[in-house]
Amino acid sequence: MSARLRGIARATERIVAAGGSRASDGREVSLTAAVEAARAGTRTRGPGPVDVPAAPPVDLRVDVTGASSLEARAERVLETPAAHGCRRLAPGAWGCGVFRNDPAQVAEAFRARPAAGGRFEHRFTHVVFGAPDRTPGGTVRAAFGHAFGRTGAQVQP
Repeated sequence: MSARLRGIARATERIVAAGGSRASDGREVSLTAAVEAARAGTRTRGPGPVDVPAAPPVDLRVDVTGASSLEARAERVLETPAAHGCRRLAPGAWGCGVFRNDPAQVAEAFRARPAAGGRFEHRFTHVVFGAPDRTPGGTVRAAFGHAFGRTGAQVQP
């Protein structure tokens, strides 16, 4: 640290220890007053509690099967870029990580969409799946390799 910075640090320590200092124009500057002024102009607490109206209980039942939700997800993932005219796509292996879906089912759901006769046939010229594989034995990569290998796709490590 330079001598100049050491001098500034010492002066700052003296000001803090004294609780304030004298400004160059001669007026007294109080750290306590400055902190109180900042606090007064700052909302440190939110408004009071917010009333939430009671809602009647809802009898909600949702049935989701792995296959149908994966197919729907694959449709949604491909729908948006197709609608915007994208020809190259780099989706992830949706559902193979945190959601722990079977990588073979995820790969098949995506493979079937742009396949011959599929809704997205001829929509994309290049699709690269970003599928980091931290599984023992590389099961995610193997599943995508198996599903897309039948189409002549290139699977890289």
